[in-house]
Amino acid sequence: MFDSDILMIDDSESFCETVIDLIQEERGWGIEYVLNGELALQRLSEKTYKVILLDLKMPGMSGLELLSKLIEKDMIAKNYIIVLTGEITIENAVNSLQFGARDFVQKPSIVEF
Repeated sequence: MFDSDILMIDDSESFCETVIDLIQEERGWGIEYVLNGELALQRLSEKTYKVILLDLKMPGMSGLELLSKLIEKDMIAKNYIIVLTGEITIENAVNSLQFGARDFVQKPSIVEF
């Protein structure tokens, strides 16, 4: 049913690689990343993922704009989206959840399995 476990959408390649190293080493899950919203839309039209990790603050298309596009394309319900961002505000959290994200996590975060 799913092509891969996780798609990470974040403009920081070094952060993506750090998260990938942690997740693959600890859990062996398949994780891919793209560095902007436009590439994310393209990838999500081609493949399905169990989880999407989404940054809010990115150049070009923001994470909230991407969520809005996913709503327009009726792709929210089939994706479990977790917003993972350094821009933690009540407004961002509420907006993310109203746009269909399932959870909101502040980065950098320390993850232990």
